[in-house]
Amino acid sequence: MVKGKLNLSSDFLSKALKMLAMKHIENSTSLEITYAKRKDEIVKKASELSILCDTDVAIIFFSPTGHLTSFAGK
Repeated sequence: MVKGKLNLSSDFLSKALKMLAMKHIENSTSLEITYAKRKDEIVKKASELSILCDTDVAIIFFSPTGHLTSFAGK
């Protein structure tokens, strides 16, 4: 094995790199829950980017129910 390189089996890689199909969520309750979780994750990442890279970041979200959420950071 070469120093600094990982020896990963192709079976492990195929499981690790498996892509999930993106499709619209039909159930309104599941849609709202997923939206809230993903929104929080994106706002957290935007905040981290703003702090780490000293950049201006602005995000505007409109929820499935029409509510506005915004984030601005530096």
